Amino acid sequence: MARTKKTEESKIEEPKIAKKDCICAVGRRREAVARVRIYSEKNSLLLNEMTLKKGDIILIDMGMEYKGYCSDMTRMIFTKPPTEKQKEIYDLVLKAQKAGIKKIRAGITGKQADKFTRSIIEKAGYGEKYGHAGGHGIGLDIHEQPSLTLTYKKQLKKNSVITVEPGIYLKGEFGIRIEDMLLITKNGNKNLTKITSDRRR
Repeated sequence: MARTKKTEESKIEEPKIAKKDCICAVGRRREAVARVRIYSEKNSLLLNEMTLKKGDIILIDMGMEYKGYCSDMTRMIFTKPPTEKQKEIYDLVLKAQKAGIKKIRAGITGKQADKFTRSIIEKAGYGEKYGHAGGHGIGLDIHEQPSLTLTYKKQLKKNSVITVEPGIYLKGEFGIRIEDMLLITKNGNKNLTKITSDRRR
């Protein structure tokens, strides 16, 4: 996979609405990095200063580098059974992601790929709470072209690798994002992420 130029529109930045944000990096350079976002009632604390409490929602955005190539995945952890609203938002994000994965293939545009997930969230009334791109290319850099955005009109190419990561972020409450990596094929895609995204509780 050739190195491609990173673009601003390919970056995934969820709104900073969590009440506790923690970022940790472990391992040698680019071997293993995890961004951990905690949705809680307390103020921001460094990871080694905080104690998780029952009810915190943990967003882990992580990846590793192998032989120069990057990976990316986001999963959610509930520290107690989620509320009905938390279940609703999680299941909606997962539904949107699965719908997008089912339709993404070589030849469609990044705009179309983004719309597959975004339209479901918009239809449910949470479009304004989905404030970032629907995914990005990944390879020698963590964020590469193509981008899954409403402004990216180039086609996805066979054998390229992208992420699909819809999200909903409710100010002052919590946020949910689910991210998988896909290998684009002629007639569809292959999901490279092996860890389940099914809600555990």
